[in-house]
Amino acid sequence: MKSISFLVFLVLLLLMTNLNSRTAEAHEGAGAGWLLSYHVSEDLTLQPDQSLPQWMETKAVKFPSLDGSTMTLMSVNNSTYAVFLVSRTLNSTEGSGVVIAFEGAGINGSDDVWSIIDGKQVTPLDPSVKTRSSIEHGKFTATFGRELESGNFVLKVGAPYDSFVKATSWNNGTSLDSINLDSLKHWGFELLPPIDEYPKLPIEISAVLVGTTAIFIVYETRRQSH
Repeated sequence: MKSISFLVFLVLLLLMTNLNSRTAEAHEGAGAGWLLSYHVSEDLTLQPDQSLPQWMETKAVKFPSLDGSTMTLMSVNNSTYAVFLVSRTLNSTEGSGVVIAFEGAGINGSDDVWSIIDGKQVTPLDPSVKTRSSIEHGKFTATFGRELESGNFVLKVGAPYDSFVKATSWNNGTSLDSINLDSLKHWGFELLPPIDEYPKLPIEISAVLVGTTAIFIVYETRRQSH
């Protein structure tokens, strides 16, 4: 009977692990192809410094650049404001550029385009967007930020935006107007809520399974002792 109790416990434990792992996967962007904006419970800064605490728990995604280099992009939000951070190798801002575009979010269904060309912010289609950038030791870092409910489009926490974000960069003098944004890979995007607002059902089910397992083991132990 002890072997049966152990088997029941093992099955329930595996089921709990599976439920919790599925929950984690759902909030890790459901695999490749998603850019997540991680929630940070503090004021956000546009300072272009990836070592700041607000970026510590954030995962970057890689975007191909037009010059063959790799650009990384990450995002954080505090339920009011969102910041995006771009990073890539670069020795000079001359002839360089970086662009982030949001599919169909601009005026009359056009893309909302945010960009920095030659180290300077290009007048954005969305005037609420603020940027900062720096280049140091062969690394270029730029930030873009805006309030969630201002500008050309509203971003809602917890709402998945499929095929929404496109981005790239270059250092070969490419003109922004010459880039076919529709040809870039489209990434899904989601602003994650505070962790205590994540779906609680799998956690509740896990608690029930733990309790049921404990009761079963106690019952079997007492029954065998009589």
